[in-house]
Amino acid sequence: MKLTIVYDNEIYKREMDLRSDWGFSCLINTEDETILFDTGGDGNVLLNNMRVLDVNPKDISKIVISHEHYDHNGGLKMLSLFVGDADLFRLDNTSPSENLHLFSISSPYKIADGIFTTGRLRGTIDEQSLILKGEKGIYVLVGCSHPGVVQILNAARKYGNCCRIDRWFS
Repeated sequence: MKLTIVYDNEIYKREMDLRSDWGFSCLINTEDETILFDTGGDGNVLLNNMRVLDVNPKDISKIVISHEHYDHNGGLKMLSLFVGDADLFRLDNTSPSENLHLFSISSPYKIADGIFTTGRLRGTIDEQSLILKGEKGIYVLVGCSHPGVVQILNAARKYGNCCRIDRWFS
């Protein structure tokens, strides 16, 4: 499994013509799937960074939106013009286009082999996170952590031994 930050407030390699903007997006590549987690705030920035990173939007088979803030779902509408048929996993119950097949998430769900959503976690803002099963354990990919780290990690523990939360939080 390979993760690539496509959209962020900071640029790691400035010489690559990547653009920074308020928001987040991460590409997850497995042997069988290309999954985009969040779409940043601006479709132009997202598509520019995908072009620079040599990511073909047509290769994306699944899109997961962590929560319904513009800086995480703002690029979705423009992206939908460039992806083929893809599954869309979000807390909202709308899809911006017919080629994005909506899965409105409320409870934990298997997105792909070794990749699961926590389901809707309640917080100041409802959010879902992704659980990634790797060779050395599980990893948690979050948008903003609005429900709180403890609740997110407790949800992640259902998929494997990730941590002893009580060591850090009481």
